[in-house]
This record gives sequence, C-alpha cells and structure tokens, in this order.
Amino acid sequence: MSFRSLASIALLVIATLAGACASSGSRVATAEGSCGLRPQDSTFAIHIPLYRDCSVDRKAVKLTTGIRPDYQPTSRSNGCYSAEVEFVVAADGKPDASTARIVRTNTPAYADAVVATISQFRYEPARKDGAPVAQIVLEKSEMITKTVVVPAGTRPNPGRAGPGC
Repeated sequence: MSFRSLASIALLVIATLAGACASSGSRVATAEGSCGLRPQDSTFAIHIPLYRDCSVDRKAVKLTTGIRPDYQPTSRSNGCYSAEVEFVVAADGKPDASTARIVRTNTPAYADAVVATISQFRYEPARKDGAPVAQIVLEKSEMITKTVVVPAGTRPNPGRAGPGC
C-alpha cells in the first residue's frame, strides 16, 4: 500500500471520528460554560458515544470504597499529596485505565499511584435517555501525612481531623 493510500485512510478515519464525536449528542460549548467534549477528549475516542458528566441524565456513581493508592512518601516531614485524574467509565461501569490522564497533581509519583488504582474501581454507569453510556469521570484523591511526637509509653491522641490539602 502506498503512503498516499495510507494517508487517505488515516484522514478518513479521523474525519469519521470527528463526525461521530460531533454527532454524539453532547451539547456545544457556550459562554456560560462548557459541557461538550473538548479537543483533548479525543484521546478517549475509543468510547463512542462519550459524554461529560454535565451531558448525561444521571452521572456515573462510584460503587467501590476503601481503595487507597500504594504510595510511600520519600520524606518523613508533614506533607499533602493530591491528584486529579480523568478517565472513561464505560457503559458497563468499568473504568478504562488505558484512558487515564493526570489533570493536576502536586506530586507526580502520587498521581501515578492513583492511576494504578483505577482498574480496581467499579461504577454504576452514567445514563442518557435511559440507556447506560460511557462518561468521562474526574477522580480526586488526597493524602495527608503528619508526624506526631508523644512521650515514650503513651499513645498519640488522634485529635480532630485536619484540613484537606
């Protein structure tokens, strides 16, 4: 197959994906806010139709709890670690870890640990017009470490929970 034929096929595939995304039923961005798919959402294009949480009738709901990132801080000092990770939850409620994208973090190693937990989550899938659909989900995770010094032979008083990150 020639380079020109491959380029034509690639262009056809891109045009088809763009058309499918444009006609997937998501709203168009407005001045008040954006609910439609964004250009960076093209990395999620394997899931069509695909929606943001503001475009569905019922958002995907996380069912699993108690799953913590496997992260050990390298410093013994007090610290705050946070990460926001975006990924697709398919219409069957399973997250697609291959679509994970770190949106924001203050510690890349912590964000990587959060990404590694995604495949363990389960969701009630999003719904649009009564049918389950794929939705882009934003998962936020925080971990705070504190050093507590107490006299030998005594137990630390947990006190009240401190502020978040």
